[in-house]
Amino acid sequence: MALDAKTSSSLAPPPPMALFIFLAVFAVQVLLRVCTHLLPKKRMAPQEAELVREIKELLREADALSTPSTFAKSAKLRRAAALKEKQLSELRQSVSHKPWSQLTLHTTLPTLLNGVVYLGLVGWYFHRPVASVPASLLQPFDQMLSLKRTDPTVVEVGITPWLIVSTQVSVYILEHIFKK
Repeated sequence: MALDAKTSSSLAPPPPMALFIFLAVFAVQVLLRVCTHLLPKKRMAPQEAELVREIKELLREADALSTPSTFAKSAKLRRAAALKEKQLSELRQSVSHKPWSQLTLHTTLPTLLNGVVYLGLVGWYFHRPVASVPASLLQPFDQMLSLKRTDPTVVEVGITPWLIVSTQVSVYILEHIFKK
């Protein structure tokens, strides 16, 4: 019996593991946030930029013609702008039909890293408790968060709920850090 207790306690990670897992999740979320905010955004194609510029110019001219005597000219400019907007939407649709054209290294690599880290953590700690919390703190949710309840006063939190909580807390913290 003493041998079973010794092996079962060796499966449980030490208490700092929860902090390590949180810091790993936080680091991945920081990397995702940095890649989406600081790396260059998708640029418009030259044809698309030209059409946008022409549409703005036509609408600006149409807005300047607000008297009743220039109504026909204003309507003609608005129709021309609507035609250019239709051309612009067709151009954007033709570009968006190429699904791999918008994938770049700075968008796919952090997402793949996120998946690898999460799958690695879940695989490593799947049947092991990550943290032990008094049951009174998690009273309504203790059954949802616990692995196996050997002690009714302590809830041993599994990796899946810990990853969910860690991700949500990390995102919340980073939203306040990167607030514009």
